[in-house]
Amino acid sequence: MGGVIVAEETPVPNQILCPYCKRLITLPAITLGSKEKCPHCDIEFVVSSRLFPPQVSDNSDDPTEGYGLQTKLPLEAAEPTLLSQANALEQDAEIAGKKASWRPMETPSLGLFFKGTFIFPFSAGPRGWLLILLMLCIAVSGSASLAIYFGNFPSNTIFSADKWFASAMLSALTIMLGLFGLFLSSSVCLTIMRDTAEGMDKFKDQHLGWFTDWVGETAYLAANLFWGALPAVILIFLLPVRFDMRPPIYLFSETFLFPICLMSSLECKSSVTPYSKAVWKSLFYAWHAWALFYLLTLLIGELIVYLMRVIPFGDIRAELLFISVVLPFLLVVYFRLLGRLAWFCSGRFEEDARIRGSEP
Repeated sequence: MGGVIVAEETPVPNQILCPYCKRLITLPAITLGSKEKCPHCDIEFVVSSRLFPPQVSDNSDDPTEGYGLQTKLPLEAAEPTLLSQANALEQDAEIAGKKASWRPMETPSLGLFFKGTFIFPFSAGPRGWLLILLMLCIAVSGSASLAIYFGNFPSNTIFSADKWFASAMLSALTIMLGLFGLFLSSSVCLTIMRDTAEGMDKFKDQHLGWFTDWVGETAYLAANLFWGALPAVILIFLLPVRFDMRPPIYLFSETFLFPICLMSSLECKSSVTPYSKAVWKSLFYAWHAWALFYLLTLLIGELIVYLMRVIPFGDIRAELLFISVVLPFLLVVYFRLLGRLAWFCSGRFEEDARIRGSEP
């Protein structure tokens, strides 16, 4: 199964929960690793043990029933995690009384990361949200630039009080727009990552949830940015590091640890838990994929830094505008790449390729 864990096949019931609409589906037969499509939400997913309800009724005796949609069940019962396929196979091995054997995976093709990734932000689903994020970033950049302009107005003029009041109002507007943009972008990016980790090429708006869900998604990013920077903070505190060396240390620490900690938190469904056995083991059995991910993201980052050095911006306002235009695209691409990495590490990539008969 999959190519991540070696385990014997386990008999399964003929009912399963859709991981997206959370409804119980009755199928003629279900096997672990098979690909099914929900007749209610029309989304395909890979079967894993975590999708089996704890108690189901057997409707397979009804010859007239092809697909059966049952009562909607609680969200917690069906929600998969990023590497749920790998964990489910390990659990199946334990149930069968065998020890799961993690084995190295084959080197992924470059198509895993390159195929459709850089045009994905402009496809039908993400395009509208990319435009919204772009407008928010430009609005934040514009209000921040005006706040800086009015804040630097000479204090010895008759209009100085009005200018400083305008600067304070624009600063407050910048903070509010920035927080809203942060909440929305966090939800969009993590939704893209989760959908991609399930092997999906489309963006499902209904997965975004409500504003309260956006705050929770932001907590995942904020907490793991903290975990990613923590080793750098400790290193700088313990060792006499020059000031000009601190930014590269922070950048290296975040670049390496943030994706690992984020995937672990999503796997554990806890924003404050940066450790997941399945994720950290994937650094060994899928190290080729991790290496390609780090190489590609570093090259993209270096390209942006190079452009900022060679383009004559003139002042900080022009730099803010450039970052505002580029940032939404970079976020979508980064989390698309991270989702592709999770897709590969979970074993779904090989399973989907086997089902289709060829690799994508």
